Amino acid sequence: MIKIRLKRINKKKCSHYSIVLIDKRSAPGGKHIEKLGYYNAEKNNKKFNLERIRYWLNVGAQLSKRVNILLKNYKTENKK
Repeated sequence: MIKIRLKRINKKKCSHYSIVLIDKRSAPGGKHIEKLGYYNAEKNNKKFNLERIRYWLNVGAQLSKRVNILLKNYKTENKK
């Protein structure tokens, strides 16, 4: 199964994540299939490639719980 989830990409005490498409059985820091965005928790910066996320969801990928929450917040912030 393929999931869209967060992958930590920075040092200790820095919460910066890539949003990646990855096999569910892979390690959290393992090789990803495609990068779909990023999230910086300290500055609350988010960027999603919504077109690619929609494509992968239609193909059968699933969102992790945290990415689902971030995506909902991102959509409501950009409607304003």
